[in-house]
Amino acid sequence: MAQVFNPAQRDKLHSEERKKSLPAKKILTACGLEENRVFLDVGCGNGYFSLPAAEIVGPGGKVYAFDISSQMLEDLQERAEARKLDNIKLFQVKETGVCEDDIKEELAGSGDMMLMANLLHEITSLPEFLECYLRLLKDRSRLIVIDWRKKEMEAGPDYEHRLDVDRVQNLLREAELELEYSRILNEKYYLIVADKKSRE
Repeated sequence: MAQVFNPAQRDKLHSEERKKSLPAKKILTACGLEENRVFLDVGCGNGYFSLPAAEIVGPGGKVYAFDISSQMLEDLQERAEARKLDNIKLFQVKETGVCEDDIKEELAGSGDMMLMANLLHEITSLPEFLECYLRLLKDRSRLIVIDWRKKEMEAGPDYEHRLDVDRVQNLLREAELELEYSRILNEKYYLIVADKKSRE
């Protein structure tokens, strides 16, 4: 991992400023998340996207949330209980970000949509990381990537850790995903949507 978010600052992830610049529920619904779907949040932190995703998919759906930090996952669990959401299942993963083999077996081919938000810039071995998690998606499912724009700014990771849009798009193509679209969300973030097509 290159530069991991400090769990001590986890309350900042739910700030009003962040909600304005990164409206989670609006983004997820615009990308196609619906009721009764299975949503996978990789690098979920303390649930900024997992919680609204759980509300969108409803009791007939499921959210699987992955993070390396037990503190973040405990905070997410508390927030889920406060909102009376019981359709989120938490998984603590290795320090590399990759999940254990038993998790891969349990969840293989289960996901309708996967999110990697402000995460890929932290990963050292991106092709292997993507290969691991893409196994958890069904055919004809969707991956959403949100990350920091590669430009100098006070907020976010150091410039040298940021990934530009072209590099991420190439990584997704190499992982045999079909790019649907990419766009600049605002002055801080970009969004890329790619689909996992049937191999038949």
